[in-house]
Amino acid sequence: MALLDLDSIDKSFGDHTVLRGVSLQVAEGEMLALLGPSGSGKTTLLRILAGFESADGGRIELAGEDVTRVSPARRGVGMVFQHYALFPHLDVGANVAFGLKSLGLSGDEAAERVAEVLGLVDLSGFERRAVGELSGGQQQRVAVARALAPRPRLLLLDEPLSNLDPMLRERTRRALRQLVRQVGITTVLVTHEQQEAFDLGDRIALLTDGQLQQVGPPDELYERPANRFVATFVGRRNLLSGRLDSRRGRLGVRLEGVAGEPWWPGVDGGVLEGDEGRVELMLRPEALRLVDSPSDGSVAGTVLERLYGGGVSHFRVALEVDAASGGDPEPIEVEVLARSDAASVGDRVQVAPQPAGPPGRIWSSARPAVTHR
Repeated sequence: MALLDLDSIDKSFGDHTVLRGVSLQVAEGEMLALLGPSGSGKTTLLRILAGFESADGGRIELAGEDVTRVSPARRGVGMVFQHYALFPHLDVGANVAFGLKSLGLSGDEAAERVAEVLGLVDLSGFERRAVGELSGGQQQRVAVARALAPRPRLLLLDEPLSNLDPMLRERTRRALRQLVRQVGITTVLVTHEQQEAFDLGDRIALLTDGQLQQVGPPDELYERPANRFVATFVGRRNLLSGRLDSRRGRLGVRLEGVAGEPWWPGVDGGVLEGDEGRVELMLRPEALRLVDSPSDGSVAGTVLERLYGGGVSHFRVALEVDAASGGDPEPIEVEVLARSDAASVGDRVQVAPQPAGPPGRIWSSARPAVTHR
């Protein structure tokens, strides 16, 4: 059952359109991560959900109630801001209790609620602590406790970990995930960090230029990207140009610009019906392998870089170009995930698709090949 239902949300600031017909549902108890580059519209959408901005068009329903024009105080929404917005002159207990007066709670009742939510965030007994005495992770948990104290129907998190150093961010991310699961509150998280979205989100909504590109579980966005933008934004990838070519009923691409123009398999990610022209094949690094000797579909190359990752590493390989192409062809590089001892920088290697690896995606309107990320 959807607790939150957005229908065709539009928003512009002057001549600048920020959101274009965004429709989205969030199930009860789900954590949805709104992911996208800077300027994609995700924070504006979060502010519209909170009631701090009004939509130019569309409808917002929360638990079956139309809250499109309802004030922030009456929406039953809790929000944790990017900079936490804690009051430095108030102690932890007063910060957490700040929003309870508007609910008519005071005295012992308010103190009980404060103690309850501080216990949820593992800060029991911190009521009289000064905010300035707390670590960044503790301040973040106080901000979450303050948002939870009024018992909102929906929790909104605006880049809640962006101010923490990398080590603390990872530790706090785990604590936040555990907390949200424990409380069971429906949550919408805004982030531009892919790892954060993948770690925290039950589903991810990828936004760019004010439009949703794909909504689904993390593995779906990674393994079955809906379009080229999703493929290139989410995770590492290789993009290779070629011509559409089916073999024994399997769709694939005859690679252009590399020695031997090998055939590599893929699945339809957006090929126009009857299109036999140039296309683009996207393959994740783990979909490729390093082989010891030439084989069907393999391409010779030279290892340019090894990004060490323990037992497995990412190898950046310059593929051997097609000598018949003439002139000074652009180098074509791919990234391959393989055992760390599979090769060293400068080695000559053979690159081929994994026989049972994740399938590549094929799109029409290919752009020049390059690339790894």
